[in-house]
Amino acid sequence: MGATGDGLAAVSDFMEQHKALLQQLRNDQGGGKNCETDLCALMSAVEAMKRLDVLHALYDQCVFSCNAIMHHAASCGHFAVLQWLYEASYEDIGHDAVDAAVRSSHLPIVRFIYERCPSVFIDPVIDTAVCFSTLEVVEFLHPHFSSQWRSCHVDDAAEYGNLAVLQFLLEQCSLELSPDAIVLAAKYGHTEVVAFLLRQRPRVGNVKEALIEAIGSGHVAVVQLLIQEVDSVEQDDDELVHAFSKSAADGHVEVIELVLRVHPDAESALPTLDDAAMNGHFNVVRFLSALRSTECSTETIEEVAGKGNLDMIEFLHQHGASEYTVEEMDRAAGNGHLDVTRFLHQHSNVGCTTKAMDDAAANDHLEVVQFLCENRSEGCTSAAMCKAAENGHLDVLRYLYTQGEDLCACDCVYRAAGNGHLSVVKFVMPRRYEPWSNSIPLHCTTDVVRNGYLHVLRYLYEQTRQQARSLTFPRNAMDKAARNGHLETIKFLHEHHLSECTSMAMDVAAMNGHLDVVKFLHEHRNEGCTTAAMDDAARSGHFDVVKFLHEHRQEGCTVAAMDYAAQQGSLHMVRFLHANRTEGCSTALHWAAERGHFAVVKYLCEQGIEEGAQVAQDAATNGGYGRIARYLLDNVAGLNPPPN
Repeated sequence: MGATGDGLAAVSDFMEQHKALLQQLRNDQGGGKNCETDLCALMSAVEAMKRLDVLHALYDQCVFSCNAIMHHAASCGHFAVLQWLYEASYEDIGHDAVDAAVRSSHLPIVRFIYERCPSVFIDPVIDTAVCFSTLEVVEFLHPHFSSQWRSCHVDDAAEYGNLAVLQFLLEQCSLELSPDAIVLAAKYGHTEVVAFLLRQRPRVGNVKEALIEAIGSGHVAVVQLLIQEVDSVEQDDDELVHAFSKSAADGHVEVIELVLRVHPDAESALPTLDDAAMNGHFNVVRFLSALRSTECSTETIEEVAGKGNLDMIEFLHQHGASEYTVEEMDRAAGNGHLDVTRFLHQHSNVGCTTKAMDDAAANDHLEVVQFLCENRSEGCTSAAMCKAAENGHLDVLRYLYTQGEDLCACDCVYRAAGNGHLSVVKFVMPRRYEPWSNSIPLHCTTDVVRNGYLHVLRYLYEQTRQQARSLTFPRNAMDKAARNGHLETIKFLHEHHLSECTSMAMDVAAMNGHLDVVKFLHEHRNEGCTTAAMDDAARSGHFDVVKFLHEHRQEGCTVAAMDYAAQQGSLHMVRFLHANRTEGCSTALHWAAERGHFAVVKYLCEQGIEEGAQVAQDAATNGGYGRIARYLLDNVAGLNPPPN
């Protein structure tokens, strides 16, 4: 189903208009949030153009996995894309696509899948529907699963606040209302559900437990509904004590006030100030301090100081907190809270340790460092200079140097170089007064090369050459640069004969899709690569790298290359390897069937690759890929039909 005629122009235009998006998709094929965003953007762009044939070209170029785009089409409601993928026989529909469509309440997609692949609708889809779907989806599923509805689904609907579905289950499915339903609804703040369940009394139970859950979760509207339904609360109820503590820790003072207005005896269950103070809830601290002692632990004061909450520190100090430790100023300074550091300096008689300035320097808090130098006597250790250099904080480093700190006290220049901070390196090197060793240490040059800091590498090279010293590199320095695609660094190492490399350099460059690095190593080095280069490039979907290695190298690949390509659903890669390589495959059919890659399964069978067909059929059946299971049964001799 390729693009032909004027369709080719549309494909070309699309490629040009969305060049950045397509490159990002190639980079993010490993998955994650970026990949999800990119796939949704791609599908929206394709549907807006009304040119689904663009997908064919993108699939052939290994821009995306059909399995991934099938799932995202179901999840995001791109009906046309999902229909095209299925009808073009690229991908079978499995459990994950059904779950995504039901979870997102895309009824047209749910209906389309059920009409074509009813076998993929298994019991867990009901669990998903009652929690996340609209009533329309549940109504559609209900007659098809008439015997699968359970009372636990009522609890699920209550827990997720799905009131319409909850009413449907009670009224149309005649399910029992469990006592846990109102507790779950209260815990998660579903006010309308709680109100509905209260109207079902006496069928509903556990109202007091529901109230305690609502208090602990801070849902004031739910507490207002339930508080009048409870005659009393036990003052020594451990669950109430825990609920008050949690509510205070989360800042829900209005909930605590409401409970005490209705049940004043509950005051004895109130918590200490600690949790509220630690989390910065000043309103709760003021409220509680008016009712009971304002004492709190030293750990709380340390936490408050570390978070820089000056108002809280002042309040606690004014209301009797006086047992300070060095930890307060250490934390405040290290986190850059100058106002808290100054307050503690003025009101605490225990001071701080060298950790205060060390951490402030490490985190680039220059004003705090200056304040400590000018007002405290604890000083710092060599860690202050080292960490400032390592993190590139030149202003802090320069200030400490003016205060007499020793640039030679640690290997700060090497730390700065290894992290790419050239300005720090340039500041430190001329000011070191200790004799230089004969060479820059390995750990420094290793970090510079691994991270591709060519500007630092050039500077170190020039400096050491002028001073008749040498740069020392590990034997595999070029391998490390190759892994991360730092071509210019590799060129510099090669041109100046600074490092050798091993076959791993080309292997890891190929694995990570760095074709420019692979080409350079092929043209200028003689270490070569191993079969892992093509195998791992195939696994990662780097078709251009696989093609280059095939055309220019002799190492070849193993059966893993086609197995990996089949596993990823890369039909274009599988075709290329089958047509151009002789290694074949071993588990390709199994992987393709298990992942729902129908087009790959079909191609392999058409080429007579049927090894492991029974295992493949079983995997397809277990994964809900009924079309693949049926295809294998119809086209491969000797297979056992799947159980009904």
